[in-house]
Amino acid sequence: MGPAALTTILILVDNFGYLTTIFSMTLNFIIVLIVLLNAKLLLKVIGDGGSKAFAKIASLFLAAIAVMMIRVGVLNVLATTQ
Repeated sequence: MGPAALTTILILVDNFGYLTTIFSMTLNFIIVLIVLLNAKLLLKVIGDGGSKAFAKIASLFLAAIAVMMIRVGVLNVLATTQ
């Protein structure tokens, strides 16, 4: 687990509370477990190119979350200084 994922979890807890965050993380872990157990079948379906494309899209989503967190942080700092 990297710093981006940990920060995202902290922000989710702050915005939505513990119960919603824990529920969504548990649901996410179940989806990841299903995908990992069926990884060979999934790779056959989407192929090597699809796998690389999916990885790039996932990286783009994490970068978008990082930009959003920076923007919210800067706005909060500017709001407290005024």
